[in-house]
Amino acid sequence: MSSTLTLTFAAGTHPQLQLNLNQGAPKAASNNDSAVVAGDSEHAIDSHEPGKESDSTAATDLARARTAFLNVYPGYATTSALDDLRATEYTRLKGGETYVDYMGGALFPESLVRDHAKLLLEPGNLFGNAHSRSESSHRSSELAYAARMAILNFLDADKDEYTVIFTPNATGALKMVGEAFPFEGGGSVILPADAHNSVHGIRVFAETKGAEVKYYGSGPRGGVDLDDFKSVLSGISENGSSSPSLVVITGQSNVTSAKAPLAEMLSVARANGSKIYTLLDAAALAPTSIISLRKTPVDACAVSFYKICGYPTGLGALIVKRTFSRNVMRRVWFAGGTVTAVQVPGSGPRSYQLWEDGTLNYLGIPAIRAGLALVSCYRKDLPERLTILTHYLSSGLERVVYANGAPLVHIVSTLPDLAKPGASGSAVSCIFLNSTGTPLRNDVVERSARRARIALRTGCMCNPGAVFGLLHLSGRFATQHQEAGELLFKGDSSFGLVRISLGIASNFEDVWRVLNWAERDVTALGRV
Repeated sequence: MSSTLTLTFAAGTHPQLQLNLNQGAPKAASNNDSAVVAGDSEHAIDSHEPGKESDSTAATDLARARTAFLNVYPGYATTSALDDLRATEYTRLKGGETYVDYMGGALFPESLVRDHAKLLLEPGNLFGNAHSRSESSHRSSELAYAARMAILNFLDADKDEYTVIFTPNATGALKMVGEAFPFEGGGSVILPADAHNSVHGIRVFAETKGAEVKYYGSGPRGGVDLDDFKSVLSGISENGSSSPSLVVITGQSNVTSAKAPLAEMLSVARANGSKIYTLLDAAALAPTSIISLRKTPVDACAVSFYKICGYPTGLGALIVKRTFSRNVMRRVWFAGGTVTAVQVPGSGPRSYQLWEDGTLNYLGIPAIRAGLALVSCYRKDLPERLTILTHYLSSGLERVVYANGAPLVHIVSTLPDLAKPGASGSAVSCIFLNSTGTPLRNDVVERSARRARIALRTGCMCNPGAVFGLLHLSGRFATQHQEAGELLFKGDSSFGLVRISLGIASNFEDVWRVLNWAERDVTALGRV
């Protein structure tokens, strides 16, 4: 990025950020400065109370804005099936919050919850612990098996090559691999700088067992620096160690929206030795992207279903190669559900039975199959729809300026490419600035959004590596910038970024409301 950042700390205070953009620090503005959208003087902002406007005025403005939007983005009309989906499955959005935190969690389609409740309440439909052999237990087992098959189908995974292990979430799946991987001296764990904390946590297992921790860097807007990745893996193959190493890949960053060049990275990993295994964190990728484990056959893949379908919560999965779970991963603990594997070694239980501890969430699991089926019906439309909306959002935010010409927003995440729908994710991470170019505190921005009934996210979003990188601090955050790191890990939302993320139910009106809020309310906070 072409801006510069300085970070200063005063004892007992939050960090003071000063951002100077390329055009130089803007001149100080007077207290009555208003904000305008560059090139559109009609959007001068009045000094009325934030968030207040008449319904008739808002409706007229919305209609005009929609017409202009469709003229600029004619491809949006081809995704009208998603408007029908929203009208039938997300009726509670009408008159409710403007929800733009899909990266934090998807919203559930209403029929999914109704149909799941109907299944559970159907006369005669009893559901028992799957470890028993009664009719009710058999019903639970059959539905769990159907859910496993649906997951494999959703990820285009060969059922003879992969199996599904249920976990509490993607974090639990990542932890399972980290805990069971045979790290040892001479081996390594290779992690992305732009990754969720759940990925970074794997390094603790590696360090405890004497393996080396290595990081590969990210690009100027996050994601993967492929040259650095090649260099790190080349170094591992050159040391000639026979110890196994684990490469972890963030499929899509939850902050930067950058997607990993998965096919290329797998090719590099394979070229550097047979003892290099791959783990894909697909928590942010799976909800809006088509994944094919036949085409990109990682050894293991982690997902969370509330991220994909919105319901059920508390359920995720590790989709893992049978050979990897049987021949590479090692059990370090066992409980009720896995006792067979311990009592009768080599008796041949199914791969997932070796790893699922205790009683499954057998009442929640049946909802997975229906949720994935619904999402699958609309996945072909999502890249076009979300790329258009993300472009409208990012370009709209970038056009908002104060009366003195200073920008309201500095976007640091990957920008969408209309010519390549789905090439990046649908989250915009940014810094809101005042009229002198100094960042506004994110907690202040978040409170303003809450008053306007907009649900977004601020802080580090559990990805301090990306935040440091995007703020021009080193992505090698484990040993540098300790005080800033402590702020991020404590969840201090005043430090970091503002993230606006879109999903399956997002539409033009959602983005329009966010842009209106930014132009009207946030600029009122930023006049100096």
